This record gives sequence, structure tokens and C-alpha cells, in this order.
Amino acid sequence: MGKEKQSKGLMQQILATVIACIASVNFGFSTQYSSQSIPQLRNKLLGDLYLSDSDASLFGSLFSVGGIIGGIIGGACLRYLGRRSTLVICSAPSVLGWCFIMHGPTKIYLFIGRTLTGIGAVLAAMAAPIYISEICTPSIRGRLVSATFLAAVSGNLLCVVFSLFLNWNYLALVDTILLIILSITMAFLPETPRWLLSQGQIYQAFYALKWFRGDSQDIRPELHEIEESLSDSEELKWSDLRQRAILKPVIISVMLMIFQQTSDYFGRRKMLIMSGIGMAIGHFTLGIYNLLIVSETTDDIKWLAIIAIVTILASFGLGWGPVVFLSMSELLPLRIRAFGSGVAMIANWLTGFLITYFYKDMTKAIEIYGTFWFYAVFSIVAVVYVYYLVPETTGKSLEEIEAYFRRTERKDNDDERMELMSGIDK
Repeated sequence: MGKEKQSKGLMQQILATVIACIASVNFGFSTQYSSQSIPQLRNKLLGDLYLSDSDASLFGSLFSVGGIIGGIIGGACLRYLGRRSTLVICSAPSVLGWCFIMHGPTKIYLFIGRTLTGIGAVLAAMAAPIYISEICTPSIRGRLVSATFLAAVSGNLLCVVFSLFLNWNYLALVDTILLIILSITMAFLPETPRWLLSQGQIYQAFYALKWFRGDSQDIRPELHEIEESLSDSEELKWSDLRQRAILKPVIISVMLMIFQQTSDYFGRRKMLIMSGIGMAIGHFTLGIYNLLIVSETTDDIKWLAIIAIVTILASFGLGWGPVVFLSMSELLPLRIRAFGSGVAMIANWLTGFLITYFYKDMTKAIEIYGTFWFYAVFSIVAVVYVYYLVPETTGKSLEEIEAYFRRTERKDNDDERMELMSGIDK
């Protein structure tokens, strides 16, 4: 009977994950939408909705601008409204944006709508992995948080498939329906116990944790561990960013997001390292292919480009795609999780915007093969960064990870004091 109730808790964690992953499906669908809709919007018969070359570039890049805005407001939403509530309200800007796109009389409405969908999509992308990581047990957390990446890829595919028989405005309707389903279903799920405890809502946190673990589980030790972690945490102040236990996980999350744009069973670090090496090889090979094409030294080498692209996509999918969001949701301490996630997402979308904006300039300055070699170098830098600075988090509770950074800060402070005293003695 106990095992059945424990299994019920596991199934409820999986159910909550599946519902939260609808937000990630929306994210993938929204990011793919520009590629599927722009060719249709380039039709001059659309009149005031027709997009020229510059309009099309702006339409695509405004999603990243919306992403930056979403990163800015997302931290506040996660902190003050909660993880579940952020997943519920992330539908609002997206649905409004899709309505602008579907019913707007001129292309200005398309631009506004694309920005709004970027805001909503990034709010969803921030909240989903944090919500899942805070409700799951350490043994399954990695697999369930990684499901958000699979859901995002499924959203990409869904957008492509529906675009085969739907035009651009009905394509927007599909994601609108998904978002309505997300808001309704998320409203029936509990908030994360960690956020509830951080707000002093002890009874609500108890029943939420009981729901996620099953009635037969003794949740008091886990609840006590979370409370102890919170008792060590004070209200975040800007001066706290000078503390290494706070600043280090934020910097790691930001750098992982930047490297993701340019670049479980085996452990997070190993997956990131192997993935980075694979992407470096793929980008370097793609650079060689383009160099051979430019120099016209060979004829039929399309197979080389196919191998390179498959290597890049497979490597990204194994590591830097899912693990970055998982690591961000694990590494950041509770009191800075909302703020740190916002900063990391801003870094992610700002980097993506800059890469997209300057891509043509880069290919003109260093040729297309040089551009891919530049990405290869960044992938290697990412591998080195992970090897030396990113801790392993597999199998550890969120409180254990937070305690690791506090121990590291104390050790660094002790080392600095020893060096100072040694200098004084001399």
C-alpha cells in the first residue's frame, strides 16, 4: 500500500511536469514561427501586411527583443507571484501577441505581436524548469527538467508540421489554443513548496509537498531541510552580489547561457563537456566544407556538410540544449533564483540577438568558414569553462547544492585570510 502511495506521488510529479512542459512547447513553437510565416508574409498581395527584406529581418529579431524584456520582468514575476502563477500568466502576453498577428490590419501589428510573443515565450522558458526542479525528488529531477528541452523541440516540429497545411494566421491560432490549455491546467496544480516556504506559507507548503511526494511519505525531513536552507537566506540586497556563494552561481548560469547561443545519466558536467567537444568538431568541419566550396578545390562534398550539421545538432541536443536550463534551475540559490534566472535569460537572448544581427557582417569580414571556426573556438572555451568552474549537481538536492557554494565561499575566505596573515608575518 505504501509503495502504491509513493508511486502516486511519482505520477503526480510526472503529471505536473507534463503540464508545465506545455510552456516549453509554446516556447519552441514561438521560436519556429518566424521561419514558417515569413515566406507567406512576403506575398505582395497581402497589401499593408506585406514584409520587405528589412521588415522580415525586423519581424524575426523582435522576438529576441521580447525575450530580453521577458527576462527583465520574469525575475520579478517568479519572485513575487510564484513559479506556478508565472506559468499561468505567461500566456497573457503571448495570446495578446498572437491576436495582434492574426487580426492586425498593418505590419506594425505584426511587429508588436512578435515582441509580445517573445515576452511570453521567455517567461514560460524561465518558469517551467524552475517549477519542475523545485517539485521533483533529486533522483528524477534531471530527467524531468530535461523534458522541457524535448518539449521545446516538439514545439519546433509542431509548428513546421502545421505550417504545411495552415497559413500564418491560423498557425498563430494553434499556439493560442495551447496557451489556453496551459493556463487552465496549471491553475489546478500546487505551487512549489520551496516558494511557499519562502513566503511564510508553511501549511500550504506542507500540503503541496505531501501532494508531490504521496500520502505515505514522511515529508518532515525534507521540509525541515528546505526550512533550514531558507533560514540561512535573507532578503536579497545588491550588496549580496559581492558574496561568492551568490555571485558565482549567477555568473555560471549567465556564462552557460552565452555559450549555449555560441556553441543525466553521465552527470551534467560530462554531458556539457562531451556536447561542447562535439559542437566544436561539427563547427570546425562545417568551416572546412565552406572553405573547400569557396576555393572550388572539390566537387561533390555535400556529405561532409550533412555530417557536420548532424554532429552539431546531435551534440547540442545531448548537452547544451537541455542541460543548461537544468543547471540554471539547480545552481541558483533559492533567494536569488528568480533574479538570477532573469539575468541569465537576458544574457541568453541578448547574445542570440547580437549573433543574429551581426551574422552577415561576420561572414563578410572573416568569410562564412571563418564564422563557423569562430563558433568552434567558442565551443572549446565553453568546455574549458565547464571543466574548471561548473560543479557537478547530479543526484544532489537543491539545498545540498546551495550549501556547496556556501562552503566554497568560506573556504576561499579562509584561504585569503591565511595568505594575508602569511604576508604580515613576512
